[in-house]
Amino acid sequence: MKIEIERSGGFAGFTRGIIVESKDLPRSLAKLLEQSLANKKSSVPLTSNKNKSADCYHFKVSNCEGKKKIDIEFNELDLDKELRSLMNNLFKKVT
Repeated sequence: MKIEIERSGGFAGFTRGIIVESKDLPRSLAKLLEQSLANKKSSVPLTSNKNKSADCYHFKVSNCEGKKKIDIEFNELDLDKELRSLMNNLFKKVT
């Protein structure tokens, strides 16, 4: 499955987007994102962090296959350590 990930926000407020094949992601994380998109809601592991920051990154993850585009959204404060690391590494490759 092709997955489009858009990252916006941060200190500078730039928006960047990438498209990745789920087969190129770590298996457990690819499965998590695919299930979230299939369920049409985010099932990313959330942290218990209640603090919100205007300068944090916001992510929109979409499927790129099929007739209807399905999106899930979350911010970097919502992510567990493993998923945050994946998102950071994916965007380091395109910057």
